[in-house]
Parts: sequence; structure tokens; C-alpha cells
Amino acid sequence: MSDAEQPKVDPTPDEDNDPELDQPSFPGGLSRREIGAGREFWQSHVHTRGGLRFDALDGFLTALSLLPHPPPPQHWTGLALGPNLAAARDDDREQAVAWMYRFGTHVAHRVRLDPAVHQSSVLPEFDFLPQDDDETEDQAEIRTAQSWSAGAAAALALDAAGVSDIMASETLRAELAPFVLLGRAGPTDEASYSRKERLRLMRAAAWGAHRLWKHYQPIRERGGLRPQPVRAQPTPGRNDPCPCGSGRKFKVCHGAARH
Repeated sequence: MSDAEQPKVDPTPDEDNDPELDQPSFPGGLSRREIGAGREFWQSHVHTRGGLRFDALDGFLTALSLLPHPPPPQHWTGLALGPNLAAARDDDREQAVAWMYRFGTHVAHRVRLDPAVHQSSVLPEFDFLPQDDDETEDQAEIRTAQSWSAGAAAALALDAAGVSDIMASETLRAELAPFVLLGRAGPTDEASYSRKERLRLMRAAAWGAHRLWKHYQPIRERGGLRPQPVRAQPTPGRNDPCPCGSGRKFKVCHGAARH
């Protein structure tokens, strides 16, 4: 596996002085150090108070970026923060909202980038490190991927009409498939994805997010999906069979009031 294909993880203490950590992930994006600090704050001050996990927040913001009808922030901020923090009036909430919007800008910019050009820069911000001594690396990968997938699903649920449009197209539906597959431990109940397979799904999700964003961008610019016209049914003639199926003439059945 090449360096360009390696998943992004938080820096270890030995890497704290690495100047590359202060470089933006992509032009206009946050640095690895900023994302690491944001993840630590979010996990300790937001997730512990009922908000999304940081990995789920990444999936949530990714899905928001590609929706045909993205909802305004006031409709989803409470979902990300959790009910307790959303109703609070303290510094944690102010810092959480500020970071979330800043990270949302980073994710939205990331989704717009062409994966063929930017490669690992467009991958989700997965933290594959075990959260304690009892968790294995494989368990950490599964937890992270499932959390990201659940966050994306929560955002998709905010645009039922948009998701229906995606599901109506075989091509668009295929772009969304990796979002769902990342929520599974493996291809079957008995087998888990390997690290290489999970990385492949991460890359597929990045491609899918970009293609869906690109497909719906002109639709978002014009104000959303256009409703399908409803075709008026022709009115039966007086002596035609009633369309209700009764076998009687229209004039003496459902057309009696008219005739």
C-alpha cells in the first residue's frame, strides 16, 4: 500500500513536532494538527454530552454536502450536538458550534475535490486508533467505519425527497452504496473486512460523495428538484363504463352528480 493510500489518523506524541502536521490537508482545508485538536475537543466536550462521535460528525457533514436539498443549519445543529448541549448556554456549546461550522466548511470543500487528483486528501477523517487497551485495531476500524456510516445516514434522513431521487437511479444508488457498506463489519455476518477492503470502501465513498455532489450541484443552484407534473386523467363520456369498475355507465355511477 502506497503512502498516498494510507488512511489518515491522529498524530502520535512522537510526531507532535512534525511541521507537516501544520500544513493544510488541501488548499483551503484544515491541517492535521487542527483536525486532531478538534477531534479531541469534540470527543471530550460534545460526544460525552450526547452529541455525535467525531467520526459520525464527518459522515454527517459529508452527506449534508451532497444532498439535493441541504437543510439549513438550524434544522440539524441539534442532531450533531445532542439535545443536552444544544439546549445549553455555555462555552462548550459556543466552541462546539464554531468548530462544527468550521469543520463543515472543510468537509464541504473536501467533497468538491476530484479524488483522481487529490487521492488521500479526500478520504474521510477516520481515527483507526483503539480507544482503550481492550479494543483491538480491527475493532477500532469497525467502530470508526460504522460510526461514520451512521452519521451519514442521519444526514440523508433529512432529505427524503433527495434520497428517493438517488434511489430511483441505479447509477446514483451505486454511488451511495459504500456509505452503507462501511456500516457493516464485513461482507457477511461471519467475515470482517480486511484493512485493504475497508480502505477501498473509504475511497469508494469519497468518489461517491464527489460524484453525487457534482450531479446535484446544478439542481441545488436552481433551488432543488423540480416536482414531476401530474397528468390529468381524461373524463369518461356519459355512456362510457365508469372507471371504478362497477360495470355501470359513468352517467349513472360516479358521474351521476355531473350529468
